[in-house]
Amino acid sequence: MKVRTEYLEQIRPFVGTPLIKVLSGIRRCGKSCLLKQAGDLWKTAHPNGTLVFVDMELSEFGRFRQPGALDAYLASFQTPTPGPCALFIDEAQEIPAWERCVNSLLKGGGWDIYLTGSNAHLLSSELATLLAGRYVQIHVLPLGYAEHLEFRESSDSEDEFKEFLRFGGLPGIHELPRLERPRIQYLSAVQDTVLLRDVIERNSIREPRTLESVVDFVYDNVGSFTTAKSMSEYLKSQRVNISIVTLQNYLRALESGYAIYQANRWDIKGKRMLEVNSKYYLADWGLRFARLGSRDRDISGQLENVVYLELLRRGYKVNVGRLGDLEVDFVAEKDGQRLYVQVATTIHDPNTRQREYRSLEAIDDNYPKLVVSLDPHESHEGGIPHVPLRQFLLNPLAKILSLR
Repeated sequence: MKVRTEYLEQIRPFVGTPLIKVLSGIRRCGKSCLLKQAGDLWKTAHPNGTLVFVDMELSEFGRFRQPGALDAYLASFQTPTPGPCALFIDEAQEIPAWERCVNSLLKGGGWDIYLTGSNAHLLSSELATLLAGRYVQIHVLPLGYAEHLEFRESSDSEDEFKEFLRFGGLPGIHELPRLERPRIQYLSAVQDTVLLRDVIERNSIREPRTLESVVDFVYDNVGSFTTAKSMSEYLKSQRVNISIVTLQNYLRALESGYAIYQANRWDIKGKRMLEVNSKYYLADWGLRFARLGSRDRDISGQLENVVYLELLRRGYKVNVGRLGDLEVDFVAEKDGQRLYVQVATTIHDPNTRQREYRSLEAIDDNYPKLVVSLDPHESHEGGIPHVPLRQFLLNPLAKILSLR
């Protein structure tokens, strides 16, 4: 079992603290393995402690879907024990009223609690209301390219990068033979599970075929500005009748299942969020490939998707930028600092190069700016570095920005 060191290091400072540790993310992104590794971390710190591990994807724990069953089970551990107790629950949203159960344990003291979940609504809205800030949420993403190489036990190469772009970053891919068909079958099964269990069932969606049409639209327009109105009008032209309100609900449901992410539009000059025209990005490109296949015209959106996820992986909050009539692909913020990023397939053509740099050069502040493309060689222009995408994915930003 491969260790995802960066996530474990995020968990480590909270081991033994009176905070619920919540690992959230799309199904099959590696939360379960990370939870087990966190359990090993806890046992190392508390060798005489009692660790209770509940995996709701195993049939032996199915009884906890009955109201009150988990409370009754944990009551048997309330007697004095030789050391501290820890509760680890994988896919907590499968347990009715789990929030009240863990809240009771937290208030009673003596329990160190760790959870995973594949639904943003359950693991943010309700939890935040009930526990009032007594939890920390660690969002887990599929593998980045650097992790892909670690799991593959390989070094950076053009072939490895093509594999990553094609099949995405779900860790389960690395347990399969390097053949296209079994990997597509696996990705299709994951997508069906995400849509059925984390979107349709959780949100009581009555028209799953309409939802699938929405999914196909989002998949087909990654990195393009869109509104609920324009999306609804297009779907109606395809004889899919859906109201704007229902469409917005479906999009929120997909976000809650961590299938997609919405990047809002930020007015750089006015320093405010704009209410219209957002972009959507996917939690994993491999799921899209399994559903729609691959087309050359998809490359621009695909590259933006890769960069967007990498920025999230590095802890940034990411929006798309507008500066007058100009667009900036990403405005990324972390710890009070900002980074502007343009993404292009190539900047070899002078007109393309001018377009990508013009937006960044028009920004009147001193935050770092960066251009990323598939071109193989780094360069810089007017103090703005350009780096190949693979270099961006494999190196610390401090090193990349030092090209300025």
